[in-house]
Amino acid sequence: MAWEDVTALRAAEERARALAGQLGGTLTTIGDAGTSLHSVASAMEQFSLTVSEITRNESRASEVVTEAIAATDAATSTMTRQTDASGRIDELDGSFGSGITPSSV
Repeated sequence: MAWEDVTALRAAEERARALAGQLGGTLTTIGDAGTSLHSVASAMEQFSLTVSEITRNESRASEVVTEAIAATDAATSTMTRQTDASGRIDELDGSFGSGITPSSV
């Protein structure tokens, strides 16, 4: 074998080792990128679950507000009826004007 052939063979082996090292670095980078993508996918899934939970809570809050409004309307209606009834009682009491009190009965 000629010295030129041995020199070329050693140069080729050195280039192959360098390329193998670069390939190993590239594979490590790809592995790191895969891990990062997995982390991003997990974070997006958690975000989606959080958004769904917020939507459920918003829906329930809306129901509670609707129920509170209905209860307030019912209480307002009751108070209005009581005020009207009190006014009628006062009218009746004034129209009798007999001076009858509970202690004189």
